[in-house]
Amino acid sequence: MTGDALGPSGEFVRGVVERLDAGPFEISDSQEANLQIVTLAGEAARALTFVDGRPVEALQLIANQAALQADDDARRVVLDVEGNPEARERFLTRSVDSVVRRARESGGSVRLDPMNGQDRRIIHLAVREMEGVATMSVGEGQYRQVVVVPEGAPEYEEAQNQSRAASGSED
Repeated sequence: MTGDALGPSGEFVRGVVERLDAGPFEISDSQEANLQIVTLAGEAARALTFVDGRPVEALQLIANQAALQADDDARRVVLDVEGNPEARERFLTRSVDSVVRRARESGGSVRLDPMNGQDRRIIHLAVREMEGVATMSVGEGQYRQVVVVPEGAPEYEEAQNQSRAASGSED
């Protein structure tokens, strides 16, 4: 097991997985946008996804409840378990709705925290299906970010053009 210097959510998940005694595992955590991502890999992670992924969803739910009980302003916890990339994609796709809502309500762009290319692509594709909002990527390398731009914002046309030009590419 690895996972030194974990945040409270990572420590919580580590404690639960240790008590399950399902085998060795590696754990890490990071922050993206308004999310606390806890990544779990190894034999114990595979055991959690063996049946249908429900144990992962249950552990994620409990980790979120524990985080909110400890801090009302806690980031939402996402459990990213080896062998279950579909769960991450589903979560990102669902998260797009709140980001788009925020952009529309404020009338301004919402810049997400840096994320990997695969996650950015999921966000771009989800937003592309929505009316009156567009996305663009800014930054370089590991600092590249998605910006969600509502119609009427100064960058809207630029975002639409970038989205059209990138259709089908990584971003």
